[in-house]
This record gives sequence, structure tokens and C-alpha cells, in this order.
Amino acid sequence: MASANIKRKAKNALLDRHILSIEKKVSEGAQIIDNLLFYSRIKSPSYQKVGVFEIINECIKETQKRFAKKVAVKKKLDAIKHLVIQADPTQLKEVFNNILNNAYDAVPERQGSIEISAGRDDRTFVAHIKDNGVGIPKEHIPKLFEPFFTTKAKGTGLGLSVCSQIADLHGGKIEVESKVGTGTTMKVILPVRK
Repeated sequence: MASANIKRKAKNALLDRHILSIEKKVSEGAQIIDNLLFYSRIKSPSYQKVGVFEIINECIKETQKRFAKKVAVKKKLDAIKHLVIQADPTQLKEVFNNILNNAYDAVPERQGSIEISAGRDDRTFVAHIKDNGVGIPKEHIPKLFEPFFTTKAKGTGLGLSVCSQIADLHGGKIEVESKVGTGTTMKVILPVRK
């Protein structure tokens, strides 16, 4: 990336701060473009055998790289360590990346915490992503999955709409519990088999 070359050659602390800001804006812009492109071409899932433990951990790592803020991430994923479900891995990553992005956006700068837990029964895989962020007003919850609905200054309002459509195409759903000032829990429910 060109900004990394400038940072390496310039070695200026003031410039480093501006370059970090540029990199963040580029990353945000890329995420918006990805959401728009993904939304415009959502299709039937291309089913494969997918290790959800690996997918969730990969998405956590990607999100941690994207955000500069330090967030305490607590994982309770032992119950799904060896779980393989039939799903589209690309679409599954889109779901967890979007939900984790929203959680990171919502949590406070210094005391932010996110808990990711998951379990299963014979037919269903369930993941909970719980944050201690600002929470969602009760009147906004029914609109969360509508395309282009957003309360953020930056963003398209497509992230959760995409997630909802993907879950629906897999025969699953996403549920939301939230309280202003306390945080939000997103519940992803998917069938284990197609």
C-alpha cells in the first residue's frame, strides 16, 4: 500500500497520525463498496462443509486488524470446535464480519467488550455476539434489517440487510436483543444441514 511506503520513508510522527487516518478511511470506503457489491449479487448459497469454529475465529482476527481500538474479546466456542455445517463459507464470513464490525463500532473506546458464544443441537447452530456498546433504541430494532436503514454517520445501512438475507437463504434467521446504554446481542441461528 502506498501509505505504508510514505510512512516508512518519511519517519515523521505527525505524518504517521495522518496516514493512519487515511488508511482508516480507505478501509471504511472498501467496506462500504464490499457491502454494496455483495448486496447487489446475493445469490443462492453454494453449499460446502464448513467448520464454523474456524470461520468465526477468522472473522474475529480480521475485525481486530480493521479497528485501532482495543476491545476485550471473550470467546466461548468450545461447543462448536469440531462442528461442521452445510453452508456457503463466503456468505457466512459476510454475516460474522458485518455483525462484528457493528459490535466494534458500538463499544466504548477503552472499556469495550464483546463476547462470542456458540452452541448446537441436532438440527441447529446458534451463535451469540454480545457487546457492551451504546445499544439500539427500541423503535429502531424492527427496521434494522431494512436495506439502507442506518443511524451511523458513515455506512450504507446494507450490512444487516445482507446478513438477514444470507441467514434467510440458508433457512435460518438473525434475532436482536438490545437496550440503550447496556449493549446489543445478535443471535445467528442456522440449520446444521441444508
